[in-house]
Amino acid sequence: MDQNGFPYVGNIWYRLQVNVPAEAAGQNVFLYAPIVETEAWLWVNGKYVGRRPYMEAYIRPAQLELDVTNVLRLGETNQVTLRVNTSLNPAQAASGLMSVLFLYSSIQETDG
Repeated sequence: MDQNGFPYVGNIWYRLQVNVPAEAAGQNVFLYAPIVETEAWLWVNGKYVGRRPYMEAYIRPAQLELDVTNVLRLGETNQVTLRVNTSLNPAQAASGLMSVLFLYSSIQETDG
């Protein structure tokens, strides 16, 4: 909050590093966050992946889910950069990333 009690309005940058095991080869890997307010853009290892379009802060679900398979470096440390815009309207009281951010891949079914 600022000195007048209004929430931050603008861009918030999140940057983290994550190790992705080489065993993920051949699997589709997605980045997921259950709640992002209000708009988000994603880069992995400096490569633009995509964006989650603007949604009013009160709308749920407000998840971010993007396929990052083609930009990951398997068996290495990867840099994930997320830019979240909290809107231009202080009345929205948007807070940016409101949940855990994680990578997942679906379980591969095998015969037998």
